[in-house]
This record gives sequence, structure tokens and C-alpha cells, in this order.
Amino acid sequence: MLFAVATTTVSAFAADPNGTWKFSTTMPNGRTTESTLALVWQQNQLTGTIDNRAGKASIEKASFANDQIDFTVQREFGRRLRKKKFTVHYTGNVEGDTITGTIQTSGRDEKPISVPWKAERVK
Repeated sequence: MLFAVATTTVSAFAADPNGTWKFSTTMPNGRTTESTLALVWQQNQLTGTIDNRAGKASIEKASFANDQIDFTVQREFGRRLRKKKFTVHYTGNVEGDTITGTIQTSGRDEKPISVPWKAERVK
């Protein structure tokens, strides 16, 4: 008599987004921005800030599930009557000390922009 045994490999540890992460982003116009992302995952809530040449901003609408992070950042550029708000949407997969994903926003002409990002946790 033969018996079949089903096996499943499950990671013993879930990914951990906590910490400070550094990354560079190169936009389609060739301009590169260095950013620092500080994330806190506590009581099933993801909070944090992102800091780059546009200034420091809190992340919003943040989630973390199945090793995937998802959040937005609101930015405002320009002066007086020319002020314009932009929403920047970040998604990524947390694996060890690396986050790999996509940043989506719109340019000044309001056309969608999508660029890859890869962050490394600062130790």
C-alpha cells in the first residue's frame, strides 16, 4: 500500500518592514533623487516618513501584508497660484533587507510615470 504525503514549504519568518531604508530613483528625465524611508510596523499598522530633496513627508494609506508594502505620499510643488499637489504611490516586496517595487505618479503634464525602486535597509 502506498501513501502520498503532501508537503508545503512555509517561511518560518515573515518579512519585516521596520527600519530605515535608503534608495535612489531615476526619473524618465534622467534626474536622480536620493531618499530615506523610515518604516514602523506595529500592531498591524504601517506608518513612516520619506525624506528627500522635496522634503520630509509622512506616508499615507499604508499597508503591509504577505511581504508587500503599499503606501502613498502627498507632495506639493510650486508657489502661490502655481502650487500643484502630486500623489506618489509606492508598492514593493520586502525580502530580507531589500524592498523592490514600483513608484507611480504623474508628471507636470499629468501623464503617468512609473519607475522601479530598490531600497536597502540601513544597518
